[in-house]
Amino acid sequence: MLLKSFLTADAAEIVESAETAVESAAAEAAAGGFAFHPGMFIENLKYMGLGMLCIFIVIAVIIGVVMALEKLTSAKKSEDAE
Repeated sequence: MLLKSFLTADAAEIVESAETAVESAAAEAAAGGFAFHPGMFIENLKYMGLGMLCIFIVIAVIIGVVMALEKLTSAKKSEDAE
């Protein structure tokens, strides 16, 4: 990899270990095997939580917009209609 010549020894070691991990995961997936890595699951919980928080915020905004539009466009009740 061309980038490795510009990196420090520590950074090059990190890149190499990441490449090794990706290659082993790809080989395992190609072989049809699935592996559960609890550490990776725990690391991904924060991303799942952020995604759920964003969904909650979007739903709250949609509910707020619908309520505001209903208030703005609702017909006023007149005394004659009652």
